Amino acid sequence: QTVWNVTHGNGFTMTDPAGTKQESRLAVHADFLLILLAPFYYVWSDPKMLLLIQTIVVELGALPLFWIARDKLKSEKLGLLFSASYLLYPPLERILLHDFHAVALSATFLLFSYWFMIKKKYILFLLFAVLAGLGKEQVWFIVGLMGLYIALINRKWQTGLLVAGASFGLFYLLMWKFIPGA
Repeated sequence: QTVWNVTHGNGFTMTDPAGTKQESRLAVHADFLLILLAPFYYVWSDPKMLLLIQTIVVELGALPLFWIARDKLKSEKLGLLFSASYLLYPPLERILLHDFHAVALSATFLLFSYWFMIKKKYILFLLFAVLAGLGKEQVWFIVGLMGLYIALINRKWQTGLLVAGASFGLFYLLMWKFIPGA
């Protein structure tokens, strides 16, 4: 409903759980990724479009998982095994069967973020980390931990601490200021 509202000029809103009034989506979640999905509704204004996008994006998570496993385990066969296990994981299949949740996309974006982080491609890391964080408010905490990894393990202090500070700051603001205040 929020994606439909965005495409029809009603803002980042939804109907409240009682079904009586429109309220900010921030009353429940900071899943701003829904705004980025709105243009797809101009192509096909149907909830099935969201399910299709969710399926494609979630399944694409097998790619960085393959790359990570292949590089860490030095085996393409083990990389394929990890990717197949991911694709056959029952909770992952279940989330694709029943509903759309922007946070489901965050898992794939986090996998891509991690891949680019270990490859020290920080611009691409940041792109996917931001996409992941836009999926749900709690994901910013994970991105913050990745920033600490960049600072402490990769020794990129400025980049890592900037990512960590911004991410932990967003996590705090969303969880304790914006969402409760909506």
